[in-house]
Amino acid sequence: SARSYKEEGNYHFKRREFQSAKENYTEGLKSGCKDSEMLAVLYTNRAAADFHLKNYGSCYKDCAKAKQLKPDHYRAHERGARALLSLERHADCAAWCDEALSRWVADPELLRLSSQARAVAEASAAKARREAAVGRRAERQLAGVAAALARRGVQIRPGTGRLEMPDDAKVEFAAGDADGNGVLRYPVLLLYPEFGQTDFLRGVDETASLAEVAATVFDPSQPPAAWNSAKAYNPDSALFYLDCSSTSDSAATSKAKPETLDKRLTLAQVLKRPEAALTGSVLLLTVLRAGPYHDRWLKEWWDSQ
Repeated sequence: SARSYKEEGNYHFKRREFQSAKENYTEGLKSGCKDSEMLAVLYTNRAAADFHLKNYGSCYKDCAKAKQLKPDHYRAHERGARALLSLERHADCAAWCDEALSRWVADPELLRLSSQARAVAEASAAKARREAAVGRRAERQLAGVAAALARRGVQIRPGTGRLEMPDDAKVEFAAGDADGNGVLRYPVLLLYPEFGQTDFLRGVDETASLAEVAATVFDPSQPPAAWNSAKAYNPDSALFYLDCSSTSDSAATSKAKPETLDKRLTLAQVLKRPEAALTGSVLLLTVLRAGPYHDRWLKEWWDSQ
């Protein structure tokens, strides 16, 4: 009978044999019992077993069925609230507790569950509002940067896959404003073909000159990179070229003769040149020094034309 299955289930439950307890409560529900109060108890008991088995969805569903059968069954309300809290359905849990508290006005456990659910729900809502605000600001900044690049006439070409770019490389306003009037900061990738090395500068103001870039990368007060231990590359010897090896739809960009850039030029001035373009969002610059490799590099470029 349903009662004997319930008692057998309770025996296993007390021994913390929750799966066996659940199976007995299930058999009781399938026994054909018509007593709504007994069925409500079987549902809430099975819900308790499921809660311990971390089957919170099943726990909640059984509590809802028990509450329909016996609206004043306290355990159905209390366990349903616990299940909803464990499912992180905090707003639903708060509403469920409100209904229960209309019957058990000052019940401390229901008040605790309600308070916990509301606190988390409010925190989640506040977090969602903050994230939405951040997303809106990011969209405005992207639009502002795109408009600023267009006004400056900066060309953009897709990446070629030849080089790995940092995922977070992006052009942005130096002051973080998106009104289109700020100074842009560019990610810059320096290529050293002589040694097969690179340097990545995350954000360089468009007002910075190539001389300042060289002084930053080859800072004489800092130990040089291992490949540059002899300091053959330094602020004075560094020769900057626009990277001419990436493909582009622009004839000016793809067929431009390599030309040493005046180190007095700012990034903004470099990007005004007809052969200049960002690759993705990154400015690629080839860095060489006078010597045999430099001459061979230029010859190889001419031979490829």
